[in-house]
Amino acid sequence: MRSALLLLIPACTTNHGNATLADLGNLQVQVQGFSPSDTQPTTGFVALGYDTAAFQSAHGGQCAVVDGIIGSFNGTALDSDGGCPDDLGDCLTPSVGFAVEFAGASTFVVGDDSLTVTAVFAEDAFAPHVPTLRAPAQWQFTGGEAVRVGWSDPADLMNLGVEPFRVTFSADVADNNTIDLTPTYSGDEIDFTVPSPPSVTGPGSIVFRFGYANGNATTCTNATSCIFSATLCYEHRVTIGD
Repeated sequence: MRSALLLLIPACTTNHGNATLADLGNLQVQVQGFSPSDTQPTTGFVALGYDTAAFQSAHGGQCAVVDGIIGSFNGTALDSDGGCPDDLGDCLTPSVGFAVEFAGASTFVVGDDSLTVTAVFAEDAFAPHVPTLRAPAQWQFTGGEAVRVGWSDPADLMNLGVEPFRVTFSADVADNNTIDLTPTYSGDEIDFTVPSPPSVTGPGSIVFRFGYANGNATTCTNATSCIFSATLCYEHRVTIGD
């Protein structure tokens, strides 16, 4: 498994620490995972929500800013931000960013000298759902070609929710570069035919989108709740020719 990488989060530039994690009431761990791909680790963040109204009421309207936060994913350190007001004056939450490759259970730890919060999520919370190309032989398609893809989690296809199921190709060129591939599906297979002629060609990415998965941590320590949201999506490099 690849090591966790740093994902930089804008830090406060005008505020200094005025709180510790132990000062924040109704502390909630919220983990968001974004789209995995075949070329990059999955990015996301761990935010520590709290009762902002109660804190501001007790601190002259100030947002909580926590110095010295340390975060980790499965034991590897992550970058952090202590929280600050945004450009509109709303309070941002203390957070840590991540760029990791998920495999197995996921343990996120966020803490400072006053409190350590731990959230453990099951393997299926963030493990990528991935495509396997069945035809043609390589991720190189031409206009009019029929493509068959196996999907690692057929339940995604059987339990489509309010989010639309889409398969799109986005070329690396800058403008008007996306094709909707109009997929059909049966069992664990996704099928589509590349438009002929394709409106855009060249190297790019094919993206499979199913919406979001949401749920709770298997264990949640020193927080009132630990929840996750993960995009059911996968991006794979591909080249489309005429």
